[in-house]
Amino acid sequence: QYFEGFDLIKFVGFNENNSDICRQRYLSMFTFDQQNPYHKYLLGIHCIKLAQIAFEEGEDEVFIEAAKMHDIGKLDTQTIDEKGVAHYYSHDSISTLRAIEATSEEAFDIDTQKLLEVYFIINNHMRIRGIKSEKAQAKYCKLWGQEKFDLLKRFEHYDNLASGRSE
Repeated sequence: QYFEGFDLIKFVGFNENNSDICRQRYLSMFTFDQQNPYHKYLLGIHCIKLAQIAFEEGEDEVFIEAAKMHDIGKLDTQTIDEKGVAHYYSHDSISTLRAIEATSEEAFDIDTQKLLEVYFIINNHMRIRGIKSEKAQAKYCKLWGQEKFDLLKRFEHYDNLASGRSE
């Protein structure tokens, strides 16, 4: 991200053969049972519900695109505990990687800044859940800016609604 001090960010090396793999991965989300008490719906349905809530709330295309892919890394990170409950450690990082694989300014006519914003939301959608203290909030508001912090808080709220377990 530019706030990390980079002067230029460019995505290169998108492989056209990768598109079939990415398409299959995305489609498999619609049959993937999350096996987790925090999610009522199949993975793909959850992501689409989040995108629908975001659309209805007037969020922009960046927010909606992030919603569609924010949990795709769960396909690669699922572990089942002794009680049969699934956990997805660091799925946000893998989701970001999968989103990068599926999108590129070379493959699509997408502005680099918009891609970075999509990746930012996906990569930080779980981090925002752990930011509770005023000191931590101030730290991340300074790092990301108040607008991005507030955006992630909205994303968290809509994500909870889309889980089917929250009112």
